[in-house]
Amino acid sequence: MKNAQRHPLEKILEHRVAIIDGAMGTTIRTYGMKEADIRGERFKDATKSLLNNGDLFSLTKPETIGDIHRRFLEAGADIIETNTFGATSIAQSEFFVDDPREHGRRKDRESSVRTKIGVSVGPAGL
Repeated sequence: MKNAQRHPLEKILEHRVAIIDGAMGTTIRTYGMKEADIRGERFKDATKSLLNNGDLFSLTKPETIGDIHRRFLEAGADIIETNTFGATSIAQSEFFVDDPREHGRRKDRESSVRTKIGVSVGPAGL
C-alpha cells in the first residue's frame, strides 16, 4: 500500500541534506546569562552552582530557548533539537535538581511553525 502523505523530512531528503540546528550550549552562552538567570524562582534555593546546567534554561528561561530555536530556523535549520543534552538522571545528579524528564513536557505554545524535532541526550557523564 502506498502512503499518500509522506513525511516532510522525506521530501527534503529527496533533494538535499537536512540541516540540524547549531550548538545550543554555545549559543546560550552568547546571551550572557548569570547564575540568577538559570535559577529563576524555581531553583533559587539550590545549594550548588547551576550556571553550567543549560538544560534548566528550558524551565527557567523558555523564551530564550524559543528565541534560539527561532534563530536556528531562520538560519535554515530543518530540524531543531530539544535542549536536553544533559537531561539524564546521571548528568542532573551533579546539580541535584528534580527529574529531568520534565523537559520533554514543555510545549512552545507561541510557535506556529511546523518543525521537525530531534531529541538530544548527551553522554551519561560516568
